[in-house]
Amino acid sequence: DFIDGKPSITEVKVIEYINDSIGESTIVQLIPITGRTHQLRLHMKHIGHTILGDTLYGTQDTISAYPRLCLHAFYLNFNQPMTKDNIDIL
Repeated sequence: DFIDGKPSITEVKVIEYINDSIGESTIVQLIPITGRTHQLRLHMKHIGHTILGDTLYGTQDTISAYPRLCLHAFYLNFNQPMTKDNIDIL
């Protein structure tokens, strides 16, 4: 919840502005500094830019604009929980 929740930080970088048949949208790079449940989706909603297709936090316009959630990773980095090895996935 908002009062007792843990702090979370996301870096946001605009990659491209798009104006096409579905309207105006923006491709952004999101870098979660912390790892909270739904962090990226909530932060985008908080700044007034819900993710296309987000049926939980989106507006009727952003939900109907695309049939599924438009949130995709192009790079993952984490420590494997058992071995503690650093894993990079490109």
